[in-house]
Amino acid sequence: MIIGHRQPVFIIAEAGVNHNGDAKLAHELIDRSAATGANAVKFQTFAAERLVSPLAAKAEYQKATTGEGSQFSMLRKLELAPGVWPELKQHCEERGVIFMSSPFDEQSADVLVESGIEILKLGSGELTNRPLIEHCALTGLPTIMSTGMATRHEVEAALTWFRTGFRRGAIANTQQERVRFEDSGRIGLLHCVSSYPAPAHILNLRAIQTLRDVTLVPVGFSDHSVDIGPPQFAVAAGACMIEKHITLDKGMEGPDHRASLEPRAFAAMVEAIRELERMLGDGRKMPHESEANVRDVARKSVVALRPIPRGKEIEAADIGIRRPGNGMAPAHIGQVLGRKALRDIGAGEAIQTSWVDLVPEKEHPYF
Repeated sequence: MIIGHRQPVFIIAEAGVNHNGDAKLAHELIDRSAATGANAVKFQTFAAERLVSPLAAKAEYQKATTGEGSQFSMLRKLELAPGVWPELKQHCEERGVIFMSSPFDEQSADVLVESGIEILKLGSGELTNRPLIEHCALTGLPTIMSTGMATRHEVEAALTWFRTGFRRGAIANTQQERVRFEDSGRIGLLHCVSSYPAPAHILNLRAIQTLRDVTLVPVGFSDHSVDIGPPQFAVAAGACMIEKHITLDKGMEGPDHRASLEPRAFAAMVEAIRELERMLGDGRKMPHESEANVRDVARKSVVALRPIPRGKEIEAADIGIRRPGNGMAPAHIGQVLGRKALRDIGAGEAIQTSWVDLVPEKEHPYF
């Protein structure tokens, strides 16, 4: 699969931790995500003791969705065992979707590589984590980075770290051949607003084009709004990737369910994006074949305003510009003046070039 701005939008169903630490739910999320038409299903790979201090507090949205307590205790319940990842990867292959996950530390990245993952994803919180970025670059795998909470300069620094790490010793991996970026690079970005949920007025979708212009890499949008509209608007704004949380039930306990779409809504989003792609077209300004009849009716031609006998030199009073557009184009009316009619031309007829003894355009004083 090729990801890029001249390709179909790459749609990621972000299962994240919406499995609530239950491998069976993770497998069900794969099945339900695949049925929506998503291209990929993404999880989050971590061990709580390597991710967060026991003293770290929860974010306000996490308190609202899971109650008081520490991040550590919350995340501990959301872990999946290392042996689960190859099974999830195999399940994704069986369902025809790309398996993805976000590692939160180097060891978790290694677990994913050993599981046969084909493309890595780094969450917004890791954008300033230079060791992890460089470690992912060294795998040689295509990597997508989210840019929530970041400034332009932080994004540029992260790209530099990734590219430096890749050049320092990344070895191409045969697994990566199935998924690649169209520019042959190894990095893509997702514009993101790390608010859960993110209200529409702060999404700043114009930043998608800014990131494209500044970084010259494929850019998409990781959406944390509660609606299916923003991903469509992001595609219209130039996004070539869409990431959106999916859940089996928004009412389930857990930090991300409320800001996720249930499968039916996710499928509606996918179909809306595909319809939008059809509307956007290929960008070339050319008439569609369906316009041919309207073109003949709506455009104008050089028309005889009165009968013009064969052999008569055509005068200004003999001709005018009228519909339909199936004769000589109005742009060439100057070629007709003073030239002889080669046949009788009836009043109202659209004059054809073969009916007049024309002078080549470059020889006529009108031009």
